[in-house]
Parts: sequence; structure tokens; C-alpha cells
Amino acid sequence: MKKNIVIFGHTGQLGRSLIKNFENNFKLNKNFTILKRRFNLQNITKIPKNSVIINCAAYTNVDQSEVNKDEANLINNLLVKETSLVCRKKNCLLIHFSSDYVFGGNKRGYTETDKLKPINYYGYTKLLGEKAIKETSCNHIIFRVSWLYSIYGTNFIKKIFQKIINNEKIMVVNDQYGSPTSCNLISKVLNKIIFDKNWYNKKKLYHLSSMGRTNWYNIAKFVIKYSKKKIKKNSSTLEATNSKKFKTIAKRPKNSYLISKKIQNELNHKINNWRYYMKDVLDELILVNEKKNR
Repeated sequence: MKKNIVIFGHTGQLGRSLIKNFENNFKLNKNFTILKRRFNLQNITKIPKNSVIINCAAYTNVDQSEVNKDEANLINNLLVKETSLVCRKKNCLLIHFSSDYVFGGNKRGYTETDKLKPINYYGYTKLLGEKAIKETSCNHIIFRVSWLYSIYGTNFIKKIFQKIINNEKIMVVNDQYGSPTSCNLISKVLNKIIFDKNWYNKKKLYHLSSMGRTNWYNIAKFVIKYSKKKIKKNSSTLEATNSKKFKTIAKRPKNSYLISKKIQNELNHKINNWRYYMKDVLDELILVNEKKNR
């Protein structure tokens, strides 16, 4: 009997990355049915019994969360609570993604047991979503992730890459620290969990991020250096700046590096340095750019 995998947020970068990964996996395609669903109350109540629910849906615009508070709270908290209630009733496993922004930014690196102190409304709603899941006591695995990127959607890596293509001057802050997390890494971790039924009755929270604490400037520097090897006639330049020069509606934590030792140990899955995963995504972006210019 096939098991249903319901993916909420299937049009976002994480959802699209998971679907691509799952559909390319013959074993998964043979034994599991992938159901793509919009994240609303009607679809939540129709979750099939005994399913694996992967919630990739989120209101991720940090600045707009300060303005559209009701919408941010609806998606990141209220609908998450409804999902967890249905999962408990129908004996489903809920895999949910939270954020490094649940922390205040005063430590060099954060473990799963560190004090939670969001400094913006986006982080606050993500924390409320975590609490809602735990309070309903459904079977769940919560992953806190940071600085997501992939070949899909809008993200920092793609923005820098596009500026390189356009030979633009690039200015990036160098005083905000964390670690970029490839959606491909998340896909690999979820593949291991989905194939192992021992994970279906868990109530766990993990940090899932690449190894290596870095900042936005160093990431941009790596993207430029790696891309310039394969992109001809490139004259883009990079300049470091302080975050105080960039006025934003919402505050950002100075440090939000997630320490991911717990998931590595319990899943027996090695997590590599962030450069390791970024090369694969950059190779894909470079290949797409080459095809456009043929």
C-alpha cells in the first residue's frame, strides 16, 4: 500500500526542490504518492489518514511581516496549529520548517535548547508555530533552518549570481552571521527520514543548516570567485558594508548560526561545509545561463 506524502507550499523554492528530488527517486516514486496542496483550511481538513505532511508553506518576507501581521500570523502560526490538530486526529507525521530568527542573535551559535528571543514579528510568528505544534502533541519533526537557497524562487545566491551576469557592482553586509542552507541538503535528510518508519512516531526538534559560520559578504565573495571561473567577460566587483547603512523595517539578528550536531548524530548523516552544497547549485545556475546564451 502506497503512503501519501502531502506537500504544502509546493510552489516555493523548498517545496519545488523536494518535489524534484522525490520524483527523481524511483524507490520513492514506486512506494509513495506525492500530493501537492495549497496551504488553506479546506485542504488541511482533507489530509488523508496516516500521511506524511511536509509543510514548506510560510510567510517569509521579514519586512512585510511587520506590516502584514495578520497574514504572517495566519500562515506561520494559525494554519500551522490547524494542521497539527488534524495530524493528531488522523495519525499523521508532520514535518515542519521553522527559522533561525526565533533567536535574538547574541550568541555565536545556537543549539536546540538555547533561549528563544525573536527580535522581529516574522521570528515571533515562527516561534508561535513551533509552540502550536508541540502543544497539540501530534507526531512531528520540526527543523529550524537558515538562509535557504536553491535554483528556484528568489534567494540571496540567485541575486548575487544575477548581478555577476549583469556585471554590476555588488555591495553586501559583513556583520550578520549564520550559515546558508541548500534545499538539496534538506531533501537528502528528508529522504532518509521518509524511508525509515522509526521516525514516524517522533516528537522532535532539530537544527538543520550547513556547517561553517560565515556572513553574507563571504558568501557573496565565494559566489563571485566560483562563478568567474566559468563566466567569461565578467567585471562585477564586491564591496563590504555595515548593516547600519541598510535601513530595513524589521531588525535582523547579528548572529543566527544553527549548530546541527543533534540531527547528524541521530540520523547518522554527515553535514558538510556550506561551500560543498553551494557549488552544486552554482553549477546548475551556470548551466542554465550557458543554455540561454547559446
